[in-house]
Amino acid sequence: MIVIKILLVDTDSSWVNILKSEILTVLINIGFSKKDIIFIFADSFQKTYELIKNEYFDLVVINIIIGKSLVIKAHEFKLPTIVFIPKDFAFREMRDLFVKYKVCDVLVNTKEDFNIDDFIDQIQEIFRIKQVISHPSNELSKEHRQYLIKKLAELARGAMIHSKQYFEKVVNSLDLPSDWSNNLADAWTGDLNYDAEKLITWCEIRYYPNGSNKSGKKVLGYLIKELFEQSGDRKLREIIMQYELIPEDLL
Repeated sequence: MIVIKILLVDTDSSWVNILKSEILTVLINIGFSKKDIIFIFADSFQKTYELIKNEYFDLVVINIIIGKSLVIKAHEFKLPTIVFIPKDFAFREMRDLFVKYKVCDVLVNTKEDFNIDDFIDQIQEIFRIKQVISHPSNELSKEHRQYLIKKLAELARGAMIHSKQYFEKVVNSLDLPSDWSNNLADAWTGDLNYDAEKLITWCEIRYYPNGSNKSGKKVLGYLIKELFEQSGDRKLREIIMQYELIPEDLL
């Protein structure tokens, strides 16, 4: 099952509902199931920032009036983004949105100037690509996911330190951005299976941001690499290779 999460950011709830309706119609028409599409709404800078920092979204649609730095943050986390701008928005700033922050599209945020056809075309393009990227053959199988959870819990159980310290040590080995590491600092409960599943799930949906020497690489690959180096379990190496999580020459 492919679950689609979409973040809609605007202070105008009626406008947000229009966008939701249009996106939902497009996604259902290209083959997604309504029950697998999750919309999350935000109407403030702080709420949007926390959501972008802590969760993965398949699409962010944001009114730039809420804060340009949120567009920059979405770019850092490689979240596909459509930006709505005022009618008098400066051309140079609009160019920066495309060139520097790789947004998918920029649209004028007034109902009389809103080009619904352009919006629909962009949604179709983003999610048709995602249908290919998210094909089950490119996702962890249930068997492999359970194997990773079991192996991580097993290594934590056998460590010479408390399990919470073990998970902190593993996270530190991943060379994550500081705000990501801080977000995980108090995440561990001492329940090995629960904590192992939590870390695997967290790593599955994150990619190293621009500026990192691992830019664009899936965090999960480097987690499995760490587990492989700890255990020597060749099945872990095989999982990395099967899903092409990190370059072979790094193993």
